[in-house]
Amino acid sequence: MYAFLTPPVPSLSALPPELLLHIIPYLPPDAQLALSLTTKRLYHILADQVPKWSEITSSEQYPFLYLLEKLKLSTPSNSNTPVACCSGCSLTHLRYNFVDEELAKSADRRVCREATKSFWLNADTQYSFNDLTTHRDADRGWVSEDGHLRRNSTLSFTIFTTYKILSLPKSTQASRKKIASILHTFDLPSCPHTRLSNPLVLEGYVPNAHPVDAQPLYDTHNAAGKCRFPACKTHFYWITRTHASKPDWKTLYLEIQRDIGRLVNPDAPAWLAQLIAPNTDNLTKFWNDRMQWKRQMLVYEERKYEQEQLQQQQPRLSISSSPSPMTYIKSTLATLPSPQPAPNHSVDTNEGRREEHAPTRPEPVDDETQLFTAIWGAGIPAAHAEFRRKYKRANRAKLWQDTVVQCVGSILTVVGPR
Repeated sequence: MYAFLTPPVPSLSALPPELLLHIIPYLPPDAQLALSLTTKRLYHILADQVPKWSEITSSEQYPFLYLLEKLKLSTPSNSNTPVACCSGCSLTHLRYNFVDEELAKSADRRVCREATKSFWLNADTQYSFNDLTTHRDADRGWVSEDGHLRRNSTLSFTIFTTYKILSLPKSTQASRKKIASILHTFDLPSCPHTRLSNPLVLEGYVPNAHPVDAQPLYDTHNAAGKCRFPACKTHFYWITRTHASKPDWKTLYLEIQRDIGRLVNPDAPAWLAQLIAPNTDNLTKFWNDRMQWKRQMLVYEERKYEQEQLQQQQPRLSISSSPSPMTYIKSTLATLPSPQPAPNHSVDTNEGRREEHAPTRPEPVDDETQLFTAIWGAGIPAAHAEFRRKYKRANRAKLWQDTVVQCVGSILTVVGPR
């Protein structure tokens, strides 16, 4: 009965336009956008005060689009949505900067390709484009466990990864068959398209052609010892160094060079060609099993070469210790009646060798898709071309809408009838 006497509830939308226009400059750009789209009255009052979408930075767009996704007014997995939020960068990116699996995730879990650790060095070390760009100004000072970053003469960057393959005496040469057998079991991915068992890796190894402690000749234009996948700049080199603790021994290394470009554009083919979408659990187990086998194999092979050296030295020692042939014959005849034969050291050595067992080979993995998928083959370049074809009009108009209301309207179309 006395409802008409009840004072009106104060609200922001009921304020006079003069006060609203005085308040709006104190709000951040994302709050101005959200406020202008709450009611028709506020939209008409604040339309001229709200900044254009092109005038807002990506960091300022992020809170607004993040709010739209939380309210389920924007779905980046829909092809009509041009941009999506990235929790790794706290920025917005064009949709082709995400793989399809990331677009299906929520805004607080979605990560763009630049922030995704898709460059694998080993099971414990992975890097994203953002991680490596922080070292863009370093010239050889950045070092990781299994590889280091260097700037070459063409101003691009290369990741060097070195694997110890075999230790043996300097007077001995390892055959290509032996090296191939080791690589066939070791078989780690050298790049997303080539594993160590690939014949391309063995092409550069030639017995007697790798002098000890010689500076290797890095010929990046040589097709031999190079990944054949387009845009992948991965090269394989064989290096021989003096053993760390045995001066008369040498160690054979395989050096893998992965050129990742100038680290300026994350869409550069040289960078995209080095990325993978891993099955993390399977790839980590696969990697650790192979590294453990290689460490055991190095110890086993080194002991074999040591035993071979002992066998070669024992006959020489026995002959050099004899004063003369006649003395040796007389001493031998004198020992014939003895029931105890002279000890045969070679037999004992062979028996010791029989006790050595080769390390157990890890289980092979024939299907590489169980380990990872190459990003380049996941359709990112095709998605980029499709995006440009769909959103860039042929009459040379701007890629994005001019006003905030038009841009938001294009985003909100995803909630309409499909």
